[in-house]
Amino acid sequence: MEGFWNGLPTQVRRVTGVVRQWTEGDPEYAWWAGRDYPGEMPEGFKAQPAEDLQGQRIEAVEVVLDGVNYGGGIAYLDNRDGSGWYKVTEGHGSPRLGHRDVPLIDIEPSKAQIE
Repeated sequence: MEGFWNGLPTQVRRVTGVVRQWTEGDPEYAWWAGRDYPGEMPEGFKAQPAEDLQGQRIEAVEVVLDGVNYGGGIAYLDNRDGSGWYKVTEGHGSPRLGHRDVPLIDIEPSKAQIE
């Protein structure tokens, strides 16, 4: 399906995936691995509440970044509360709308995508 990233059209789809385990080289304060950011966040940033989602299958949005974001590739946005889907559809992928990247394995189409 066509959605948006940074206001530019790109392919998006709802998926489910298993949050992989934190490994060396991942952000030290990965919210999805239950690792809280210590102290105050830099101005303009909001700390995500840390949750240990490792090994859990969650709802997510797959975003194709080729041609719409430096470096391209694929990003997965946490969509358990619907905010990931809102960002890439109604929000046109605006950087003004926050999102939570999450590393997934074992990706499958979401039942919401199929319906």
